[in-house]
Amino acid sequence: MMHEKPRSPIVESFRILRNNIELSKGEKEIRSLLVISPNPSDGKSTIATNLATAYSQQGHNTLLVDADLRRPRVHKLFHLDNRLGLSDILRNGIDNNTIRKFRQVIGRNLSIITSGSLSDENPDMIADQAPVFVPQLSKFADRVIFDCPPILFSESFSLAKEVDGIIIIIKPGVTKIKSLKRLLEQMDWIGANVIGVLFNQVSEKKHGYYYEHYYSSYSYQYRNKYHSYYTEVEETPKKS
Repeated sequence: MMHEKPRSPIVESFRILRNNIELSKGEKEIRSLLVISPNPSDGKSTIATNLATAYSQQGHNTLLVDADLRRPRVHKLFHLDNRLGLSDILRNGIDNNTIRKFRQVIGRNLSIITSGSLSDENPDMIADQAPVFVPQLSKFADRVIFDCPPILFSESFSLAKEVDGIIIIIKPGVTKIKSLKRLLEQMDWIGANVIGVLFNQVSEKKHGYYYEHYYSSYSYQYRNKYHSYYTEVEETPKKS
């Protein structure tokens, strides 16, 4: 984790990711960002945490929000108390005073809102109140990064419709092509702004032409025509 090992090689990787996100913005500035994945084991929480740290190190007032009210992990990654958090904000009223009360300041430019107390009604609260609390949190900080449940849960759609940009996390060899295709189609259907895909835990031994070509091809094909991308992926050998 970047906040634990600020001089590790991974730090530069997330700085590059942060800069690429900034360069990808069009007319609208990307202030709120959703980190999502097709499956629970793709590593989205770790990516969201490191990306938030990278933004804070650049001087942006950054807020990391654990919106996964089913299996929250952000508080574990930062070793934080999770008795109060997002679920309690949604119950008590979405305003700046409540946000200040339930956030936890980690460093000079980084604060975190953990998931808070868990209950069966939490997912519905996310879905119902996303149009209100996402814009409110976006006014509270320069950059707001949401870690959310995998796309198979309904509240993720509500969040995806409200944020400025979305990054999809996949793990080569683990994430299934069908799951990724379904996620892309669903994001397109709701009009979400997917700005890129991040390959997580790619073995250095596999770096080379295939991965460079695959990523470059994805970036172009996704922005222009889904069909070509899907065809190319399905023609890739199953081993890859």
